[in-house]
Amino acid sequence: MGATAPREAGNVRSLHPIRVLLAAADPRFLRAATFLLDREGFEVVGACNPDEAPALAGAERPHAVVVDGNESVAAAGRTALAIEAAGLPLHVLVVSSGGMRRGGPLTRTSECGSFAELTRELRRLYGT
Repeated sequence: MGATAPREAGNVRSLHPIRVLLAAADPRFLRAATFLLDREGFEVVGACNPDEAPALAGAERPHAVVVDGNESVAAAGRTALAIEAAGLPLHVLVVSSGGMRRGGPLTRTSECGSFAELTRELRRLYGT
């Protein structure tokens, strides 16, 4: 079964794919993450540079934004702050070799050290 999140419309509850936006400067990261998330049943709604992520997230309304933090965790943090400052109701997951962390100054941000951690965290966040 794919990665799904509950949606309620009136008194009907249905499941739909977890929508993910990717943000990275490295096109190899974008291609690999798109392939791996698609394979796991997630719906990749877009891929962009980190500077474009807040605007694209506002337009596409994903459940989560995955940011490449391997080149610069500080830049990934700035992207997460910009998304949170925009008041968007979504989670930001930063992929970096530093391992899994939650919390810190950002309330809706997690850091994942591997693809397996990323997919587990997405499923945990959305109850699948």
